[in-house]
Amino acid sequence: MTKRSKKSRLYLWSWICIIAGCVIAVLYFFAFLMNLSDRSSGGSSKEADGFTIEAYKVVLDISEEDSVKVNEEITVNFYEGKHHGIYRFIPAWLEYTGKDGKTVSRKANVRDLVSSSDKYSVGSKGGKKEIKLGDADKYVETGLHTYSISYT
Repeated sequence: MTKRSKKSRLYLWSWICIIAGCVIAVLYFFAFLMNLSDRSSGGSSKEADGFTIEAYKVVLDISEEDSVKVNEEITVNFYEGKHHGIYRFIPAWLEYTGKDGKTVSRKANVRDLVSSSDKYSVGSKGGKKEIKLGDADKYVETGLHTYSISYT
């Protein structure tokens, strides 16, 4: 593989990661707005009531074998009781725009989805990988709780 093609591949993966990060940020922003509007309008209680995401840290390691190792650290403030944990969904499709201006959709093969911080279970729902973080038999104490997950 030439030095130039390695740089091109790294450039492409860099843009994929930047776009994926922006998509995640936009989704969290809209979820925040929806939660805010539900509370202000006196609407019925939603499943996500009683906690906020205080911090969300993502570290991406891009390999030369076209894979990305993702480590996420999610800090949640549970300000009301009776929660077992959180759900995290990972999209199965990525969309990015290349240097040529063409938008490409690519199916991601998410594997090795694990948590190093809590009891968890992994499944799929609606075309996305799902990890349930927490114990169905125990409630999380109110206050800050940090969840750590990783996947390739």
